[in-house]
Amino acid sequence: MRWGKFAIVGIAGGILLFSGCGGREKFKPSQVEIKSLPSKNSPFLYDYTQKRETFREGWLFFKNQYVNDLGEKLGDFKMVGPRLAAKGNILKDLDTNQTYTLSAPIVTASKKDGVIAFLLSNNGYGLLDQFTGKVTFFQVGEETFSSTYLQPAPIFYQELVIFPLLSGDIIFYDRNLQKIVNRFTIATGEQPFNRNIIYLSIIDDYLYASTPSKIVVFAPHYYLDYKDDIKHIIDDGRYIYLFTVDGRIIKFGKGLKKLKSVKLKFAEFYAPTLCEGKIYTIEKGGGYLIEIDPDTLSYKVYDGTYFNTSDPLRLRKCKIYNGKTIYTLR
Repeated sequence: MRWGKFAIVGIAGGILLFSGCGGREKFKPSQVEIKSLPSKNSPFLYDYTQKRETFREGWLFFKNQYVNDLGEKLGDFKMVGPRLAAKGNILKDLDTNQTYTLSAPIVTASKKDGVIAFLLSNNGYGLLDQFTGKVTFFQVGEETFSSTYLQPAPIFYQELVIFPLLSGDIIFYDRNLQKIVNRFTIATGEQPFNRNIIYLSIIDDYLYASTPSKIVVFAPHYYLDYKDDIKHIIDDGRYIYLFTVDGRIIKFGKGLKKLKSVKLKFAEFYAPTLCEGKIYTIEKGGGYLIEIDPDTLSYKVYDGTYFNTSDPLRLRKCKIYNGKTIYTLR
């Protein structure tokens, strides 16, 4: 059954749903191949810092500044969404260079047609009109101790703005009606910490959201969920790929239909990326580069001696940022 473009709108007017340390062994691949990656040293590393020199009272000081993947120097501002950066409670639009002051530090944000949707560290969320500089809607969600890792940005969908909260709630705000039209709690029964929404996406008019222990798909009159110890989630616009804490990779089709799975025993994954039809991740324990075929989930393990997992490391699109080195996957 195809829901069509009105499926998510139907959700907004639907019913309220509720749902309910030690030593680690290392990943030991049975076969390791060699892969040479083009690389270059650069101070411009995505979402990392470089030292900048400042003079004050006759002394030379070195201070960190952020840069983005385009090499734009952000100073004390850090990327919090597409073309949006923040320094504490100050939000900056990189396209206009305009700044806005909010009531608490900004976690994530997105923008569309002169409106910025934002989420704050106190679980506050709202909308800001870029033309007037004023907040036109604001609410504070449930107090939470959640980690903010992998926090996705709000989504603009037709007349709705969909907010993923730190408390594991999904808020639907109708811009035409100027009010919240529904909310879903997918973290019910979970621990009061580390339950924030780590993934939010609309694929073929289905809305998917996940906390670290549950991924759900919403329908107008029902929803389905899948529970696991979730580390990372990525999608290619058709399928969802879930990476678990214990080294499994699971492929889901439409409506969370489980299609395939594979286990890399004891593997600990960095956040994966998509590049030219393949999925790539790096295994933290051995620094191995893992290339995954999204159709079959077959994989190759490449020698990772050139990666230093003690330094900052991030995969983004077809690049790997590690320390002061940028590797290209192409």
